Amino acid sequence: MPADSLWFYWETREEELSAANTLAVAYEKEQAKRAEADFQRRAATEAAELIAAARVVDDAPFLLHELKDAPAAYLPVLADALKTRWQGIALLAATGPGKVALLCAVAPAFAKKVQAGKIIQGIAPLVGGKGGGRPELAQGGGTQPEGLAAAFAKAEEMIRAAMGA
Repeated sequence: MPADSLWFYWETREEELSAANTLAVAYEKEQAKRAEADFQRRAATEAAELIAAARVVDDAPFLLHELKDAPAAYLPVLADALKTRWQGIALLAATGPGKVALLCAVAPAFAKKVQAGKIIQGIAPLVGGKGGGRPELAQGGGTQPEGLAAAFAKAEEMIRAAMGA
C-alpha cells in the first residue's frame, strides 16, 4: 500500500473519530440536561411534601429528611426548591451503601443564630466524614450512614441551643 493511501486512510479515520466524539459529547450534554430537568420536577413535588411535614423548633420552621439511594447532586436541587417556597432550616441527607451526603440550608432570617456550616461541621463526624460551608448553605459527607440518626438528633440539639441563645 502506498504511503499516500495510508495517509489518506489515517486522515479519514481521524475525521470519523472526531465526529463520533462530537456526537458523544452532545449526547452526554443532552442527558445531563434531562437529568437536571427530572431533578427539578421531582424536587418541586418533594419540596411541597417536606414543607407540609416541617415542624417548629424554638420558633424556627425545621425539617430533617433522609433520601435513600438518592444521588448527592439531588440535595442542592431540593434545597433550592424548598427556598423558593419556604423560609426555615432544612437538613437533608442522601444515603447509599457506605456513603452519606449532607446538606443544611438556613433561611437568611435565621442565619444569624443558626449557621449551616457549623451544623454540618458538628454532625459530619457522626457519619464518619467532614464538611462545612457558609452560614446559609453547607454540605458534607461521610462513609457511615448508620450514624445518621445520631447526626439528626445532634443537629436538632444544636438548633435548639442556637435559637435559645
